[in-house]
Amino acid sequence: MTMNFIVFILLAEIIEDIAMERAIAEGETTELVSRNSIFQPLERKS
Repeated sequence: MTMNFIVFILLAEIIEDIAMERAIAEGETTELVSRNSIFQPLERKS
């Protein structure tokens, strides 16, 4: 593995961790929805 590739992978992991942290923080402030309300529209399309 080259040093550039290792740096690329590390940066990708850091960006992914930051995005996940922000998504979790946003999810904690939004209203809850039922599991059925998520999956029901998907079942109609299959």
